[in-house]
Order: sequence, then C-alpha cells, then structure tokens
Amino acid sequence: MDLLVEYGQLEELTRNASGELEKEILLYIQDNYHDHIGLAELSEHFHLSEKYMSRLFSERFHMTLTQYVNYVRLRYARHLLESTDLPVTEIAMKSGYQNVSYFIRRFSSDVGESPLRYRNGKTRRNKKNKIKNSKNYVC
Repeated sequence: MDLLVEYGQLEELTRNASGELEKEILLYIQDNYHDHIGLAELSEHFHLSEKYMSRLFSERFHMTLTQYVNYVRLRYARHLLESTDLPVTEIAMKSGYQNVSYFIRRFSSDVGESPLRYRNGKTRRNKKNKIKNSKNYVC
C-alpha cells in the first residue's frame, strides 16, 4: 500500500465507517497506535473473536489490521518529521515502533524515501515555497 496515494482514501474510510463498532475500532487504534495492537489484543478489547475481527477488516476496510495500524503510525511519524527536530529514533518510538531499523524500512517502503530524506525534502520544499511566496509580494 502506497501511503501517499492511500492517505485520502483511508481518511475517508475513518470518517465514513458505517457502523458504530467500526468507528469505535478505528478510533481505538488511532488513540492507541503507540502501543502494541495486534489482532488478539483488539479482539479481546472489543469482545470479538480474532477470526471475526480479521474478516471485518478484510471485508469492510479492504486491508488488514496490520496495514491500518502501520498507516496510522506512519501518518504520525510524517507529522513529527515535518513539525519537529526530534531524532528519528525518538520518532520511531513515539510512533509505536520498538525497532528503529524496522521503522526506517517500513517508512522507506511506504513513503518512497527514508525518514531523514523525507524531513530534508519537506524542509527544502517549504523554504522554496516561502521564497516563492515572498517574491510575489515585492513592490
């Protein structure tokens, strides 16, 4: 799943979850992404079987639980990379990844560039946009 392409679709999915249970599950994940969230934990929390929870994700959300959890974690990591100067290690931990190497591989695979390259690219693009916008105001 390409995180950048799927971003809007997943946001729409969260807003438009058809049932109350579906909304509660997605909100629970969004509130607890930094902890370990597996099929067993989520099923136990909502008093559902693992098989039912797995099928719910597949049929209603067209992805696995792991894919959705990774999406939420990487979305938060992107936010931290764009808005803070925190080290990548700390961003990985705050985003729910216990293994920094795995976080970097996952981020690179889904976003298309490493976390540092993403941060530096955002910084350069933002500076160029500020310069471009300030030139428009020259009298």
